[in-house]
Amino acid sequence: MTPREQVAYLFGSSNRPTLLRALHEDPRRPSELTTDYDVSRATVQRTLAGFCERDWTRRDGHTYRTTLAGDLVLERYDDLLDAAHLVDSTGDLLQTLGASARGLSTEMLADATVVTAESNRPHAPFEFYRDYLLDVDVDHCLSVVPVTNDFYGEAHQSLAERGVDASVVVDGAALDAAGRDHPAVAPAHETSGFDLSVVEECPPFGLTVAGEHVLLGAFDDSGHAQAYLVGRNESLRDWGEERYETLASRATPLEAADD
Repeated sequence: MTPREQVAYLFGSSNRPTLLRALHEDPRRPSELTTDYDVSRATVQRTLAGFCERDWTRRDGHTYRTTLAGDLVLERYDDLLDAAHLVDSTGDLLQTLGASARGLSTEMLADATVVTAESNRPHAPFEFYRDYLLDVDVDHCLSVVPVTNDFYGEAHQSLAERGVDASVVVDGAALDAAGRDHPAVAPAHETSGFDLSVVEECPPFGLTVAGEHVLLGAFDDSGHAQAYLVGRNESLRDWGEERYETLASRATPLEAADD
């Protein structure tokens, strides 16, 4: 039997993962599976025979339990379900990010929270970003800002007022359109710990690494945030810092850009 056929077998009935998980948790008699999971006796017997044939379970007296092979199959089954759930919950964000999401993994996004724009709340992602940074307790943050607006302005002003050292890369066209006195930019002129750099053709994503917190935003071609994600995964933070450093390496400090 090929690996593909084994996968097809497991997914061929919703009873199979359920019963395999039950045997992973505790050795059970066939009668217990029938009673506890409301599955017919014939289905239980047929399923157990299929499991034993594939070496996913073994019989020990009157009970059945999973083998190491069965445990591994169940683990990978759960991984696939987690990935499918993740794609379902972050699909709009990942689709909008496109190539900007390269390098992200299910591990990085597993515990992330996503806020998307809705017809009755088109600014929900920006509001989420602002409110999150207004409350977060950190000493330093790194940010990539593809647009300038009042939501970013409030967040940046709050960081500056609390003495948070911030290094921000902003899109050059967005900065020119907003002006150097925009609230999202003003802290760079007023606070020594707020460093702002300008980059041309900033990718259409927002990124902030604030302590252990990572906020990632997806934008459409008009500069509207379609979704914002926040996670506290170490590998996500490493990814965010690497993306920031890559972009910051080709950015120009604001003072030099103004010369």
